[in-house]
Amino acid sequence: MSELAYDMNGDAIVLPAHAQYWRVLRFRSPGSRGAPEVVTTREGAPMILPIDVGFIEFKETVENVPGRYRLDPIDDKRKTISNAPAAYLTIGELPPRNGVGLVDGGATLDGPEAALRELARANVEMARVNADLSTATRAIVEREARAQGIPLHGAGLRNGALTYRPVGERGEPYPEWLRALRGSSGVYVIRDRATREVVYVGESSTGRLYATLTRHFQGWRRYKSFWRDQYAEGHDPGLTYPRGSAGGAVLVTAPADALDEEARLILRLRPRDNVIGQPALEEAPF
Repeated sequence: MSELAYDMNGDAIVLPAHAQYWRVLRFRSPGSRGAPEVVTTREGAPMILPIDVGFIEFKETVENVPGRYRLDPIDDKRKTISNAPAAYLTIGELPPRNGVGLVDGGATLDGPEAALRELARANVEMARVNADLSTATRAIVEREARAQGIPLHGAGLRNGALTYRPVGERGEPYPEWLRALRGSSGVYVIRDRATREVVYVGESSTGRLYATLTRHFQGWRRYKSFWRDQYAEGHDPGLTYPRGSAGGAVLVTAPADALDEEARLILRLRPRDNVIGQPALEEAPF
């Protein structure tokens, strides 16, 4: 995995196997509208870096110019890879200090210790810029929704971005991000990796999010159950999906919130294999 392969929320991204380089772009004004600009070398050519470039080497290559950067993965022919996720990182402004590597008390850091300190400082700065960007984006959405007369509710704004990750191939151990869900409650979404179609939304409100999600990838000891015409425990239709072609996303919630969040995501995503709940019957007009 590339040292720089993280999205704007700080989550690791999965790069295509044929990704060989990064194309470097920089946002002129982080937190506001506008596309990033292509970063160029001193010779004026677009800056292209190896996919395995490290953070320290990256900083040296861009000459420590502060800003928020987007890295687009490209193939060995330096062509854009369709639907490949971009990486984001931030280089913050250096605070005034008496010489490179000086810290409180006049001590001097160099070598690996200085690099680790600088990396930690950059991560803090990245988190701050991400928070500013999220706040600015929400303000734009709310302002334009009000102008168009579109009602917004708190639930519609939270957890807007689902991060889909592979669940591995049949016979392999489940990936670490999935195993870390043991003991958690929340909602999960299963998506076809080839078509990007959302196929199923489910939940666990009993601390069994890991077991509930992974049972969709096992073909043994599955029993068919049926829709009860309500959002309640037990309406899982018992569907299974091939691991190699599926991707999963999760939202960890409090146990009491899982059912409501599941209902909201079913209505929002319209998954292919869920039975969509029907509204209550209207009163008869006689």
